[in-house]
Amino acid sequence: MLKRTGTMIHTSGQARNGWDRCAIRLGLCALVSLLSAGACLGETSPRKGVRASPSTRPSTGRGAATSAAKDSAKDLGYFVIPIKGRIGLYVTDDVFRQCLNLARARKAQVVILHVDCPGGMIRDLGKMLKTLGSYKDLRIVAYVERASSAAAVLSMACKEIVISPTGMIGGLVVYKVTPEGTPENLSEKWASILRARFRSVALNAGHEPLLVDGMMRTDVELRLMEGSERPRVVRGGDKGKLLKAEGKILSLDAGQAVACGLAIGQAKTVDRANSLLGIERWHRMPDIAKTVFAAWRSKLISANKQYRVAMSRGVSYYKSAAAAGPLDAKYDVHPKTGRMSAAARKLWWYRAYRSAALMKKAQEQLTMAGLLAEKYPQLKLPTEGIDETRGKIKELKEAIQADRKARGL
Repeated sequence: MLKRTGTMIHTSGQARNGWDRCAIRLGLCALVSLLSAGACLGETSPRKGVRASPSTRPSTGRGAATSAAKDSAKDLGYFVIPIKGRIGLYVTDDVFRQCLNLARARKAQVVILHVDCPGGMIRDLGKMLKTLGSYKDLRIVAYVERASSAAAVLSMACKEIVISPTGMIGGLVVYKVTPEGTPENLSEKWASILRARFRSVALNAGHEPLLVDGMMRTDVELRLMEGSERPRVVRGGDKGKLLKAEGKILSLDAGQAVACGLAIGQAKTVDRANSLLGIERWHRMPDIAKTVFAAWRSKLISANKQYRVAMSRGVSYYKSAAAAGPLDAKYDVHPKTGRMSAAARKLWWYRAYRSAALMKKAQEQLTMAGLLAEKYPQLKLPTEGIDETRGKIKELKEAIQADRKARGL
């Protein structure tokens, strides 16, 4: 697939103005943190001083307004939305909104974003954050297995985060992609805008905004100090436990995420997270969202295949049109007048019509490829080959017209 200029988190994409010029990538530090993540199994309680129930979080709408005691008296239904694969490709705002609408229509008491994602496009992340903010009537919880880059921001937009014992969250390295497809440092102006935007996302969800700085900046030292109600993350100094040293990018394993108060606790699986949320009994609702995402993935795979076939056929038809055309054929010409014989003229026109029919087929296939590239921008299907082949077809048509006039046909 042809690489194009763009903005992404952890993966390359189309460069555009504003937010689209920015890119965030999971750094090596995030991988190291992932490999060294805690290996304890099963559900664990939050560490001392860490928020242990929804009552310590800001209001999350209808769901959060229900006390833990009242929730425990019910068998609540939870709706799982899988955030798996790159944001902007397999996870899009349209599909995300569709799943949230399904959860609302089925009156889910809790919506779980099951996050196992390497990152993605800032443009699409921005749309998803806006969508998430329009469903304040739903109690939306992030269950994190892997939340790198864009996925970390999406998870931190949820007021409640539960993390897998082997989970990780963080690693936001900002960069942009040049037209040649190589990474390049982002200007401080746009990096600052991104940091401010993501700090606001974390703060509005009740999380420590300094964690965002630590995930995005190497020149920040963060320390963890005990607080009266919950741990406090502070910048610099010589007190407390070192959470992130200068020169590093913050990626939190499960234990660190709980210790700093970002996650309310660890749960081995989604279905075991209920006690951390103050719910005694709950049941999983049908996995409709999984089906929706699977259908979208199938569409992308099919579209990509159709594009490749259309491009191959378009180029093949063009080559056949050039080979079957009248330009390179030999014709009988009268030695004195220089005029083509009747049989030669008939052959010329036959080859010209044959070439025109093949060029028409080539154009049809190229049009189909162009429509697929336009309909599925997530695939970043290259259009340069389409334009190049169309240009060759135009040149072939002009050459045939010039040859016809030169022969007096």
